[in-house]
Amino acid sequence: MLKKLAVLLGGRTGGLVACVIEIAVGILLLINPVGFTTGIIVAAGILTFALGVVQLVKYFRQPVQVAGQNLSLMKGLLLMLAGGFCALNSEWFMAAFPVLSVLYGLMMLAGGVVKLQWMTDLLRLRHPRWYMPGISALLYILIAVIVIVNPFSAAMAVWMFVGISMIVSAVVDGASLLLAQ
Repeated sequence: MLKKLAVLLGGRTGGLVACVIEIAVGILLLINPVGFTTGIIVAAGILTFALGVVQLVKYFRQPVQVAGQNLSLMKGLLLMLAGGFCALNSEWFMAAFPVLSVLYGLMMLAGGVVKLQWMTDLLRLRHPRWYMPGISALLYILIAVIVIVNPFSAAMAVWMFVGISMIVSAVVDGASLLLAQ
């Protein structure tokens, strides 16, 4: 999904950059899945908290009539609460991993459907390499089903699988981007 958006925004180069980022994330998940995930959650919490502070400053710098209409105070406080929760309670997310892995699987399934659309479009255009996004779509859908069904008992195995699946799908997508031109 990230790669499709990058292709729309930045062309082939943007898609390739997204593939490289996805490979890097996959490798980091293989090396230290818990540490990487905890770091991402804490960083997202800090960023969200900072955005809340920006909203609060915005609220107090605007005239009362404008500030009340924009709900900047409410937005700022909610962002600060959410950001603080993420930054200070990253272990909650780790405990909620089974639910998060199902959500990840659903996102992968949606990405597979997007890739089916891409394949179908190329097939209808009679592009000679229409099958490349098809292979990627099948991989995404297969990975999504495995993650949703979650046959793994240990969270570490799931993280390793997610890391490997991200690397494989990024490599296939990168090849699709390079060869589909």
